[in-house]
Amino acid sequence: MSEVRFSQVEGPGLGREYPVGASTYFHRLGGKFVDFSGGSVCCAASGNTKILGWAEVPKDTSGADSWASSSTTKKDKVFVVYDHDAVFEMPFHGTASMNHVNVCVGIVNGTGIAAANTTVSATTKQHAKAGSPASPLRIVDVDTVNNTVFVKINRNYRQ
Repeated sequence: MSEVRFSQVEGPGLGREYPVGASTYFHRLGGKFVDFSGGSVCCAASGNTKILGWAEVPKDTSGADSWASSSTTKKDKVFVVYDHDAVFEMPFHGTASMNHVNVCVGIVNGTGIAAANTTVSATTKQHAKAGSPASPLRIVDVDTVNNTVFVKINRNYRQ
């Protein structure tokens, strides 16, 4: 079985380029939802209730499990999809089931803001976790084989 590529899977992909914060770390096997702060985007951290969108980041470098932006703020740029009709696939925290469809989810373990040489671990991957109705994402489908969910950005919680 091939590895799941977490990315946008449906929708027109409306968005634009944004500068990235210094040493922002995006794990290949995790979600890539970002927020906007201080004039640049960074990985949305656990508990964020507002997100800007999904960052399409460059491919891993040198066989690493991640891509990290430059240590200089705003030196790198990424395209951020903020379209409300777009659907994104990301890993689920726990065991995903069809009971999760239409459930609001938050972002957990999204502390992906770390130095480029940080050791890769499960805690640096962004996951979706069933949360309160005030969560920024909503599950629209589930892949129980790969334990992933397909999510849309909740309109009221987009930054």
